[in-house]
Amino acid sequence: MQPPDGGGARFGINSGMTGQDVFGWTRATALAAALLGLLALATLLSPSPALGQSNAPATPTSVSITRANGTLTATWPAVDGATRYHVTYTSDNTQSWTAAASPADNHSDSAITIDDVDNAKTYIVGVRAGNANDQWSGWRNSEPAGPFQSTSVSIQGPMGEKVSADLARHQSELFSLRSRRCQSRALTSLPQV
Repeated sequence: MQPPDGGGARFGINSGMTGQDVFGWTRATALAAALLGLLALATLLSPSPALGQSNAPATPTSVSITRANGTLTATWPAVDGATRYHVTYTSDNTQSWTAAASPADNHSDSAITIDDVDNAKTYIVGVRAGNANDQWSGWRNSEPAGPFQSTSVSIQGPMGEKVSADLARHQSELFSLRSRRCQSRALTSLPQV
């Protein structure tokens, strides 16, 4: 079925189209118009931000972890339009993620300290940003933070006990020497009668 020559709405005896052709062409045009109307209606009814609402915030640009004894501190740059953050962490990289705040999606700062973590494990922290309209960004994960390495030195066991005992004995001897010296001075500095 071809449209009439000239593209106009010229239907008649001289157009070369039969009544059946005109009816078919009109029906195809009406169907196309109906589809365009449905598409426009679907666009209007789709869940897009309404007037006064905003889109989901951007994904946080980075997440950093600082280790301390038994804790992780995660920090990230604040995200424009974010009113809260959902923070999770894992020690086995994707098998089991744990919410770092309660409720899980309602942390308002761009930093969080997670307590009671295992110093021997490596951790990853994931953060996503949300707004008041419950729209969420994608996730940003930190680089893995390896096991906690203590910087303090503690001497334990027999060697540590021996050092402590020797120190106490030396302190006692030093005090004793000072005491004898002071007594000796006191006796020699008394006036002679």
